[in-house]
Amino acid sequence: MIKVYYPEKKTCLDNSMTETTKDTSSKDDKLARPDFHFQEVIGEGGYGKVWRVEMARNKRHYAMKEMSKALIVMKKSVENVLN
Repeated sequence: MIKVYYPEKKTCLDNSMTETTKDTSSKDDKLARPDFHFQEVIGEGGYGKVWRVEMARNKRHYAMKEMSKALIVMKKSVENVLN
């Protein structure tokens, strides 16, 4: 059985808790969560999920890792995640 999770729609995104990727075609623009359409979870780990996303601008597919900052700090694993 395949479980599909859909992200919660939030009006505000705390940029300190997520890291954005940059599209190679536009190096000056920063990307944020609303720039992507979340399609399905393709993996789960101890700290978060890996999503298959589609960029709204160019309809290309990417994998986006979503990690829980609070959980990483609580488990005292900051150095492990950064390495």
